[in-house]
Amino acid sequence: ALKQLRDQRSTLDADIRVYMDLDKNQTEKIFWTDLEIVCKEQIRLVNARMKVDQNPRNSINAAVNGDVANIFKGKTSSQLEDMHKGIQEKLKKQGPIDVSYWENVATQAHVAISRTRLQERHQQITKKKDYVARSKAT
Repeated sequence: ALKQLRDQRSTLDADIRVYMDLDKNQTEKIFWTDLEIVCKEQIRLVNARMKVDQNPRNSINAAVNGDVANIFKGKTSSQLEDMHKGIQEKLKKQGPIDVSYWENVATQAHVAISRTRLQERHQQITKKKDYVARSKAT
C-alpha cells in the first residue's frame, strides 16, 4: 500500500509539473502550485497517521496539528495570508518563542491558504456555470 501511494504521488507530482510548465497564465500557475501544496500535505498526513499507528507518542503532535488547523477554519484566503504574514514576522523576531511550533503553524497556514484558494476558485467556477446555465434557460 505504501509503495502504491508513493507511485501515485510520483505520477501526480509529474502531472502537476507538466501543467505548470504548459500554463503561461499566472492564475493557472497559482492553481497548480496550490494543488501541489495541498496534495503534498495530504500525503504528509497519511504518513503521519502511519507513524501514530506505529508509535502512540506521535499522537500528541497530531493533536496539536488538529488544534492549529481549527484556527484556520472559516477564514478567507486573504485573512489566512494576513495570519501567515504575522506568523512569519513572529518567527523573524528574536525572542522566547517555540520556533518549531511556530514553523509548524506557518507551514499549516501556507497549506490552508492553498486549500482555501482552491475552494474559492471552485465556488467561482460553480457560480459562473450556474449563471451560464440560467442564462441559457431564459
